[in-house]
Amino acid sequence: MLVVLSIILIVTGIVSTSRAGFEQTTLLANTAYDLALSIRSVQNYGIAGQVGAGTPSGVGHGVNIKKSANVITFADTHPTSSTCYKASVHGTSAPNARTGNCRYTSEDTVLQTLAFGNGVSVTDFCIFNSPTPGQWSCANARAGIAAGPISEVNVTFVRPNANVTITSDKGYLVGAQGVKACIELSSRQAKQRYIILNQSGLISPLPNGSSCMP
Repeated sequence: MLVVLSIILIVTGIVSTSRAGFEQTTLLANTAYDLALSIRSVQNYGIAGQVGAGTPSGVGHGVNIKKSANVITFADTHPTSSTCYKASVHGTSAPNARTGNCRYTSEDTVLQTLAFGNGVSVTDFCIFNSPTPGQWSCANARAGIAAGPISEVNVTFVRPNANVTITSDKGYLVGAQGVKACIELSSRQAKQRYIILNQSGLISPLPNGSSCMP
């Protein structure tokens, strides 16, 4: 009788562990897709020139990503004279003038804070070609990467440019902004899923087991 009971307990433990692992894998995958869709939504707002309360026409929209359990979507409203988008030939007061510096700052307008929940968080990210041309920069230390660590990734969109602008906390350098970025999401069980972004507008979660990290 004790032998049978022991077998039942062992089997129950295995099934419970497997189920918990499956649920975490599913939650992680769903979070990766949710984040990618949120970035895509911000892209649509930016390219459409969405105007919100207190937001000037045609302002860029972006997503600020740090090693955290949430991300911030924002309107790139500061500074009033853009330091990264192409300047209007008609001056800063022209209808097609742009604001912002392609980075989230406390002076920008926060649109939404997206909390992941379920123990999922951003645990690493890398940008290729920013701030140093031809090199990767990452949040976590990595062998063979000469560029210093970065603490955030900013992904911004502004009409009529369909391309993505990718920058880090190291600032925006003309001609040296990110060509592509890789975002790592992790669960409580240390499982990872990755999202790849590039200048051409690709925003895609990678299949389970695939990575875009250098």
